[in-house]
Amino acid sequence: MGDNAWVERATVVLDALESGREPPKDDQRAAVKGGLAELVARAPGKSVEVRVPPYAAVQVIEGATHRRGTPPAVVEMNTQTWLALALGRLTWAEATRDGRVHASGARSDLSGLLPLGTPRGISHRHHWAVSCTPIARSHRTRLDGRSPTHSRKLEQTLLRRYFDNAPNIDRSSKTDTARRDGSSPSPP
Repeated sequence: MGDNAWVERATVVLDALESGREPPKDDQRAAVKGGLAELVARAPGKSVEVRVPPYAAVQVIEGATHRRGTPPAVVEMNTQTWLALALGRLTWAEATRDGRVHASGARSDLSGLLPLGTPRGISHRHHWAVSCTPIARSHRTRLDGRSPTHSRKLEQTLLRRYFDNAPNIDRSSKTDTARRDGSSPSPP
């Protein structure tokens, strides 16, 4: 499977779970492990243990190294919650508020790392710009099915087009905050 093939598998599994169907256990395991592997790649370390029983548990985020027993920070959730968080269909705040995630420890907040199924070249904060552009198909899948490098370049082009056409975007800080005086920002 390709670099982000876990996203496609996770999307199929999550769609089945959300519609009340029970996908095969092997597919659920592969989707969970693929998402957790992406999390480990983005945040290597051993200070937080992320558990998705019965399929997998990984240790992530740099900091105090955990060797035996219960780690200082633990995050646990079911398969559907993990896949929804990883694909961006559920936010960390919603999941913790609704009690779908059990998180303990000072470093157990994964909101800065999720969702994983978003394009890599775009910060999570500006991901909405890509999903709102008329050219993009869906924020849940890669834009064109090509290599990650090509997809990243396409996504950056889409963001540039979006920000160039949005008159109240402060380009100096790349935020989506309108200027206080209401004037259009000068070109970068």
